[in-house]
Amino acid sequence: MKKINGLKIANVITIIGVVCLGVSSHEYIKQNKQLKKENLHQETVIKKQEKELTYNVKNLDLQSGNIIKTKKFTLEYYDDNQKDFHIVLYPNDKNLRVVSEQGQGAKGVEIESVPSDFKGTTTIIQ
Repeated sequence: MKKINGLKIANVITIIGVVCLGVSSHEYIKQNKQLKKENLHQETVIKKQEKELTYNVKNLDLQSGNIIKTKKFTLEYYDDNQKDFHIVLYPNDKNLRVVSEQGQGAKGVEIESVPSDFKGTTTIIQ
């Protein structure tokens, strides 16, 4: 009689343990799905921000170390937080390179992509 009661108690404890394990497993799966959903949303927001950064930009506030990547080129911006800054621009197509010209009265440097076997050089007009 005592053995049967002991077995019944052990079976009840086992059943309760399995049910608790199933419930906790379900909660884990539910939380994991929620985290994946939040991560996907954050990735979407980041991609949207990158797109906004690279298209139709009029006033761009760059920080040192910023990299802007478009379909055609990549621009890296570095600033020493004083007067000097440094910009590196290179084409994403490895068969191209960039050349530039700066003329008298120019507002800046005109940069153009050319085939990598282009024999021309940079021209500075004074």
